[in-house]
Amino acid sequence: MSEVLFLKFNSQDAYDLGIQMYEACQQQNVDLGIEIYLYGRTVFQFIPDSLGPDKADWLRRKRNTVLYFGMSTFAMNEKCKSEESLLATKYARKLEDYTLTPGSVPIILKDSGIVGCATVTGLAPQEDHDFVSAQLSEYFQRVEQ
Repeated sequence: MSEVLFLKFNSQDAYDLGIQMYEACQQQNVDLGIEIYLYGRTVFQFIPDSLGPDKADWLRRKRNTVLYFGMSTFAMNEKCKSEESLLATKYARKLEDYTLTPGSVPIILKDSGIVGCATVTGLAPQEDHDFVSAQLSEYFQRVEQ
């Protein structure tokens, strides 16, 4: 996915995106942990009962990677050629706090840069990335017209 540059994105947008993603999960009959993080705080989070208690940590680790490196976890995975050990050896990041596992995409304002991210966990990594990317694009198409 190429980057989506929003003209505005606030807490209401974050909530609306989270609800859209939740409803997409219901329609597609998939269980995903969802987090929308904006301006230093979690604005929306949902983790279904069917997922394990580790999913909140996966959301956090994916978010940390996006916010620190300024790119999606998919792009960071590609950059590091899936060598997660590089997070520690090359970038001095603790593996318990960061991951290369795809599923988190930055929320970018046109004139401000990255202000947050949308993150999911629960499917295969590529499917997580594809889901969140598609949902961000769909939301952008709806609100930016």
